[in-house]
Amino acid sequence: MDSDTKTLIVAIISILVFILLVIPYIVIFWTLVKKAGKNGWSQLIPAYNSYVLGLVAKKPKLAIATFIVYGIWLIFNYFVAPEAGITTVLGFTSLILQLIILRNFITQYDAGLGKWVLFVLVPIVGAFFAKDTKYIGGEAPTPVQPTAPAVGTPAVATDVTAQPVAPATQEPSSQVPPSTPPTV
Repeated sequence: MDSDTKTLIVAIISILVFILLVIPYIVIFWTLVKKAGKNGWSQLIPAYNSYVLGLVAKKPKLAIATFIVYGIWLIFNYFVAPEAGITTVLGFTSLILQLIILRNFITQYDAGLGKWVLFVLVPIVGAFFAKDTKYIGGEAPTPVQPTAPAVGTPAVATDVTAQPVAPATQEPSSQVPPSTPPTV
C-alpha cells in the first residue's frame, strides 16, 4: 500500500468514528445537561463541558481538579517531556477523575444501569433514549412563576393565618349627618 491509500483509510475510519461515536455522545450529553437546567451547547466546548458535567454531578471542585490535571498533562506531553512516565500517570489520573464525575452525573437521572451501558457502548442507539431520561437530582430546572389575576377579577387573600375582622360599628348618636353644600 502506498501512503495515499493509507491516508485515505485513516480518513475514512476517522470520519466513521466521528459519526458513530462523537456526534451521538454530544447529542446524549446535550440532552441530559439541558434537562438539568444547564446550557446544552456547553458540551461543544472541551474544557467547559467537564466543568458543566461536574456542576450537574454536584462535584464542581472535582471537575476543576480534573481540568488542572489534564492541563498539566498537556504541558508535560507536548512541551516538557513527552516520553516521561509522568504523562501516563497524569493521563490515568485525569481518566479516573472523569469516571468519578460520570458516576455522580448518572446518579442525577432516573435511567437504569442498562440504559447507561447502552449510552456508553452503543451511543448512536442510546442517543434516541436520552430524551426519555428524567432529571431527578437537585432543584427543579424551571421554577414556577406566580401569575397575576386577570383584569376585573377581585384579588383573593392568600394569607391563611389572617383572622376575619368584624366590621366597625358606630353608635347612632355619634354619626355625623352629611354636610350640605352652601347655596349661592
